[in-house]
Amino acid sequence: MTTRTLPLRVFLSYASEDDAHRIELLKFTKPMIEGGLLEMWHDRQLFAGDRYDDVIAEQLEEADLFVLLVSQDFLASDYIGQRELARALEREADGSARVIPILLDHCTWTGSPLAALHVLPDRARPVVDWDNPRQAWVTVADGLRAVAEELAASPPHSGLAAEGRTASQVASPARVTTPGVEIDPSRYLEWLREEHTWLDVRGMGAQVSEKMELRHVYTELAVSGGARERQAGAKAHDARGDVPGAVEGLGDGAHAGIDEALAEHEHAVLLGDPGSGKTTLLRFVAQNLARARLGDPDALARIGLDAEAEGLEAPFPIFVRLERLASFLRDHPRPDLPDIAPEHFYRYLDHLVAGHGHGLPAGYLSGRAKAGGCFLLLDGLDEVPGSDTRATMVELVGQVIRQGRTRNRHLVTCRTRAYEDLTQFRDDVTTLTLAPFRRPQVERFVENWSRALHRVPPGESDTPRADTAREYGADLLRAIDDNPSSASFSESPLMLTVLAVVYWSERKLPEQRAELYEAAVRYLLESRRDLADHSTGVRKEALQAIAIAMFEDPDGVQRSVGREDAARAARPCLGLDRDAALAFLENEELHSGIVVSRSAGEVEFWHLTFQEYLAAHELAQDEEGWARLEQRLHDDRWSEVVLLYAGCRLRFGGQRAARRIVEHVLATGSDRVSRARAVALTARILRDLTPYGGDPAAGTRYEEMLRDTLGIFEPGGEVVAESVRVEVGDALGAAGDPRLADPEGKWVTVPGGTLLMGAQKADRSAPGFDDLAYDNESPVHEVRVPEFRIGRFPVTVQEFRAFVDAG
Repeated sequence: MTTRTLPLRVFLSYASEDDAHRIELLKFTKPMIEGGLLEMWHDRQLFAGDRYDDVIAEQLEEADLFVLLVSQDFLASDYIGQRELARALEREADGSARVIPILLDHCTWTGSPLAALHVLPDRARPVVDWDNPRQAWVTVADGLRAVAEELAASPPHSGLAAEGRTASQVASPARVTTPGVEIDPSRYLEWLREEHTWLDVRGMGAQVSEKMELRHVYTELAVSGGARERQAGAKAHDARGDVPGAVEGLGDGAHAGIDEALAEHEHAVLLGDPGSGKTTLLRFVAQNLARARLGDPDALARIGLDAEAEGLEAPFPIFVRLERLASFLRDHPRPDLPDIAPEHFYRYLDHLVAGHGHGLPAGYLSGRAKAGGCFLLLDGLDEVPGSDTRATMVELVGQVIRQGRTRNRHLVTCRTRAYEDLTQFRDDVTTLTLAPFRRPQVERFVENWSRALHRVPPGESDTPRADTAREYGADLLRAIDDNPSSASFSESPLMLTVLAVVYWSERKLPEQRAELYEAAVRYLLESRRDLADHSTGVRKEALQAIAIAMFEDPDGVQRSVGREDAARAARPCLGLDRDAALAFLENEELHSGIVVSRSAGEVEFWHLTFQEYLAAHELAQDEEGWARLEQRLHDDRWSEVVLLYAGCRLRFGGQRAARRIVEHVLATGSDRVSRARAVALTARILRDLTPYGGDPAAGTRYEEMLRDTLGIFEPGGEVVAESVRVEVGDALGAAGDPRLADPEGKWVTVPGGTLLMGAQKADRSAPGFDDLAYDNESPVHEVRVPEFRIGRFPVTVQEFRAFVDAG
């Protein structure tokens, strides 16, 4: 009699929450593994780059024995139920494999197909009920050995035909779901839709609602960047007589709508400056995916996805704020797992729905993500506190993307400057950069805003309220155009929103960025001051104290802080006891909305930009402010605080105070590299202060140091970050690049000589062979070129001006 080949192949199926039990099982079955009786396979043996579903499918077919670690998490997992358990039961039914459930804990498995199988440990007593869990695992190991030895002595089964059964008589995987549990995610999707439907607009006053529907206000964003161009270009297509193919991705300076980008790129990181609309975009995508899953036939089209291309169902939305994921991992460590193990992410997904009353069992979200068909929206990589933690988060998210890239979509957001300083995602993730608003988008935003403000329904045009909205929009657009700072302010959705709020309240707009934030904060505070227990000034000082405490936290810049810590920071300004300080926070959340509570026990600023401005304002009022700031000048998390600090100093002390800031920054440069960084930062500061007029750099060493940094552009010069080179280059352009004034230095002499010109496709061994050559590129011939000179740099506006002036 032919027996089975040893070792027997074992497929170990378990929920991620039960990983500790997997380890125990392997410990007690080690003698059987080392003795050649069993070969145990589990998903921790997957390697980076493995196609998860393909490997699982292969192992499901090759297994002689299925060992199931049964718990409520196991039963609640759609992926296990529909893929692993379904196939295991099929193979048990046709006799080609054996299935052994191991009961870990009490769960709702009675009545499921598993109940008819022999269960370990002895007497089907769950492992957790044993006084001595080690004894439970001994009985499990003994039971597995008995089954394995019996199976090893039996002949290999020939499959379905041997039993006279057809495939249709075996339970279909599509019909095998979590045993005994019918899961409907509608309540979760309804919550997600409502959570991301409304745009909070604080400070509009009692005349209008402070909530606007996001889809009515939302203005489509544009992105630049994208995938590499196709390797076969138009020339190759043309040579074969094909129609030239479209270019995948975007070239330099090109822009595409975000809907096109989402349709084209399934795995992307979306970069943008503060307030560029990254989070708003993710919220817009989340609510439309939820709407689509709940039956809205138009929702997918709003975000550029094709219902037919996506299959029968829209992708299932999962929205994660990465800063909260980092906090969860800090508070709920798993030392037995590597820091970048995807299991950390899945643990957090289950934490997200725990206790929320969405009607979802434990393990549901992680099961969905592992099973596939999801769109993971991962917000705020830059908001993760601490550079080391951010770097780890990049690796963790990268692992999640690689593990799920054949099953899920992924979109991650991060500030541009923060991402430049991180170890970035690999080439299998497309980098998209949000483009600044252009004129059509500004006009569209103003139109959407004005119509939403005056409650004009979509499609309504010839009514009195539509006319009022149109007139208001024209006035707002005119105010934006007339403002000296509008060129930079109107490029950002957040800044446009602040402009719109300030204009509504004051019917005019301030000129400088720090003043604009000041106007916005002041109005948000004063809009409900009759309901506050303290003056506007005291409330603002308290918020400044919270903001700077979050920036100077010993564990790194914090995006949110515990309510007790926030109250402790505010108390010196308020002169109150603990309970009164907590009441102050609650009142500010309710009335000004500058601080909000988006998770239990935590406080954060409505938008990071307000946290940055208030921290800068606090430092600008402190005589020791520069000393506190100097060591953080080049920390990307502090970059906006530095710029706003300079603006606040200009507001408080005029040009003299601003000039001292410029001198302080320039003094931090001790060698060419650090001087280049100082010059680059000064250039950013000067651009931010331009609307005030005057020249804060006058009388400083700025221009001298700017010229000295030219060495970083020369071959063999010191290596500095690309972002610094760009800033220095922009500064040189603004100040007048001295290299352009040197008539000899900007030219390079190329010696004369001969070259072969042309291409041919007739003789592979002859010069100039190109199998895609055009006929008119032949024959290949020698050309003599005399000595000539060529410019070292691309033609600049300054140089082209001379051409224009010459007629």
